[in-house]
Amino acid sequence: MNRKEKFTNACLNWAKAEYDRISILDKEPYKKFSVILSKVRIHFKDDVHFKEVKDPEQSWKTVLGHVLEGLIEYALEKELTKINLKCAKPTKTAMGKNFKIMEEELAVEIGGVKLLPDADRVVYQEDPFRIIAILSIKKKFRERIAQVGYWTIQLRQSGKDIKNIMVTTDENGTFTKPKLKKDKVKAKAIAHAHTNGTFVATEAEIEENGKVKKFNKIIEYLKEIIK
Repeated sequence: MNRKEKFTNACLNWAKAEYDRISILDKEPYKKFSVILSKVRIHFKDDVHFKEVKDPEQSWKTVLGHVLEGLIEYALEKELTKINLKCAKPTKTAMGKNFKIMEEELAVEIGGVKLLPDADRVVYQEDPFRIIAILSIKKKFRERIAQVGYWTIQLRQSGKDIKNIMVTTDENGTFTKPKLKKDKVKAKAIAHAHTNGTFVATEAEIEENGKVKKFNKIIEYLKEIIK
C-alpha cells in the first residue's frame, strides 16, 4: 500500500467512525454524507500528505471521492447482508475468487471488443454468484451521468439482467432546486430515462419521481429485483 492509499484509508476509517457516531442519534445518517466529507477535510487538512503533492485541491477531490464510495459501501453492507447480498469494489483484491466470474458476467461486446462498464461498486449474490447491480457514486450528479446512461443502454441491449444505479449526494442541487439550468435539466432527463434507479443522499428535500428516490430506499429496490 503506497502513501496515498494509506492516507485515503485513514480518511475512510475516520469517516466510518463519524457515520457510526451520527447513526446513534440520527435515524437517517445517510443524509449527512456530505457533512462527514467536510469534517474529514477539516480533520486531515494539516496532514503531511499535502506537503508532498503538487496539487492539494485535486488530491482532496480524488481522496474524498474514494471516501464517499467506501462510506456508501459501509452504509449499505449491514442491510445487504440481511438479503444475502454483498457490495464491493470491482477489483481483484476486493472480489477475490469471484473476480474472473464478475468480469465474464459484466462484459459487453462493443465493436467486437469485450469491455467492462464503468462501476464504482458491484452488488452481488455470492452463492451462486450473480451480479445484481453496478453502482456509480458521485458527489455531484452531473459528473459521469452521460457515461452512466451509455452503460445502461449497453447492458440493456446485451440482454444482461444487471441494473445500473446512480448514487449521489447531489451537491449541485439537480434534484432539490426548483429552477434548473439547461445542463441540469439534461442530467435529470438521463436519470429518468437511462438509469435503472437514482438514489439521492442529501439533507435537502428532493423531488422523488419514478426512478429518482431517497438513498434509504435503495435496499427496498434491491429486494424487489432479486425476487
